[in-house]
Amino acid sequence: MAGSVISLVDADPDLGDLLSKGDLERARREARTRVQRLSPGEWNATAAQEPDGWLQVSAWYQQFVIPSGTVVTKEVLDSLSTRRPIVVSSSDGHTSLVNSRGLALAGIDASTPNPSDGRIEHGADGQPNGLLQDGAQDLVGAVLPPPGGDPVDEARRGMKRFAREGITSFFVPGFVDAGMLRAFNAVRKAGGLTARAHFAIGPFSAGDDSVAGLSRAGDRLRKRFERASQLPRSVRAWRPGRQRGPRLVRKPGISIDAVKFFLDGVLQAPAQTAAVLKPYLVNGAPGGSRGELYIDNPALGRLMRGFERRGYQAHIHAIGDRAVRTALDGVEAMRDANGMRDSRPSLAHTELVAKPDLRRFAELRALPVMSYQWAKPAPDSTASETSSSDSRKERDSAGAERG
Repeated sequence: MAGSVISLVDADPDLGDLLSKGDLERARREARTRVQRLSPGEWNATAAQEPDGWLQVSAWYQQFVIPSGTVVTKEVLDSLSTRRPIVVSSSDGHTSLVNSRGLALAGIDASTPNPSDGRIEHGADGQPNGLLQDGAQDLVGAVLPPPGGDPVDEARRGMKRFAREGITSFFVPGFVDAGMLRAFNAVRKAGGLTARAHFAIGPFSAGDDSVAGLSRAGDRLRKRFERASQLPRSVRAWRPGRQRGPRLVRKPGISIDAVKFFLDGVLQAPAQTAAVLKPYLVNGAPGGSRGELYIDNPALGRLMRGFERRGYQAHIHAIGDRAVRTALDGVEAMRDANGMRDSRPSLAHTELVAKPDLRRFAELRALPVMSYQWAKPAPDSTASETSSSDSRKERDSAGAERG
């Protein structure tokens, strides 16, 4: 069934750039202009799209909903003058809002269990309210039509923009498939790959049980797309077996380096799916939620140990202090079993870190990958300070920086 896609940040100048620079008023104006420019045909379904032609809307800045604290549910989408299924994806990638028709097509109802790596939100009546957190979004993703556009052209345009900005390396942390790699490989063959391209397979969730299976899939991608002559030996020196190749290379290449793990979600309200040690505050007092921990130990340590032995780094999404501690515990278990290999496990974001865990990064040779682009005066950063757990105060007193 035909569908359509609308991006809420497809404007010039780019809204993402404006938001990252903290220019919120200009971002509001550009967003308003973008919406006003949309033709009726972009919003309204054709006869071929009713009732099952998906409308996909991206880059929803949900923390910016006015008035502050408003939680948008499926009823807002259901009120539109269309019967077609609608999915609205948040700018951080952790939340989607789906109307009733979309939920029905995805088979989501009051009896649908939460996946191991996500959460289906419900209303007071016990029915799904349209909000899907983290891995629960995949339930809808499975029934969406394939994306349009030419992936090779998109990769080529990305490289040109990177070149303008002086970016010489980039990393795609998961959600990588052969199609994406084929696109970048085509750009490479045409001489247009201007930055070193690194990729992670996965994400790997608690529901997976085959380290060997995912490793074999990664090995097949490596065999197909990696070229030893285009990768510095240091990139793969720690992999099993004897690694040959140059110390330095003249042109960028493609490398499949890591496995992505999702341990938790985000700190920001209303989702608050990041795993924290102490409950989130509700109106200044501790509430009943400590967020979601999607993989715990000893499972994480076992998984990391197995992937490292097969030559794959661990790249771990860990935002809350409970997730960060769990990730470090997993690194410690891996180090105890495999020794101190130079695999450089990384913890992405690490926004909230408990004071006793700060020293463990150096001791375990684990890398905090801070997301400084999020440290901007905006509703999804400064306004969420009052919604986080008390351990933020402990972290701040230890001098850790917010990522």
